[in-house]
Amino acid sequence: MLVIVMFATILTLGMANTLMAIAGLINEKREKGQYWINNSWLLWLFIMHLNMYWYSSHIAKVENWGFPGFLHIIAGPVLLFFATSIFLNRDSGIEETAETRYFNISRRFFMFFAFLQIWIISTDFLLESGLTGSCSFNLLLMVMGFILASWDQRIVHKIGAVTGWLLLLLPMLLRGLGIIT
Repeated sequence: MLVIVMFATILTLGMANTLMAIAGLINEKREKGQYWINNSWLLWLFIMHLNMYWYSSHIAKVENWGFPGFLHIIAGPVLLFFATSIFLNRDSGIEETAETRYFNISRRFFMFFAFLQIWIISTDFLLESGLTGSCSFNLLLMVMGFILASWDQRIVHKIGAVTGWLLLLLPMLLRGLGIIT
């Protein structure tokens, strides 16, 4: 039970930060210069926070937790929290456009993004007693994260944003239809 509480607490902190940033975008005037890729990844992070709450039901089924298992389970929300914090940090001290800021943080953000996908794959393996049908999507998201962390070309990041959404939503749809687990 304590594992679920810690998991949910860390996840809730990240979700609160994401919601505050979305509220800030709603209140922000358009002339400040929003970058659609920023907004897209911000909404993606919010959906990812919601999606990670489903692990609570699997965590509850484990009766005896050892410390290594506890650390592994907590690592997921921590990785997502760090990715969110990097993405939302606006304290660069210099005046920059939203696009410049995005590319300034993209390497760090997408490294955490890729490591989060590794955590999801390993956690699915541990909690589901094997790889799930959606692990292939997380594997593709991991590769995409490493690519986006390595390249700073606009076209690559535009394609990455669209691909990220497809790879997030498609497994949700397929699970809902009962096609994959």
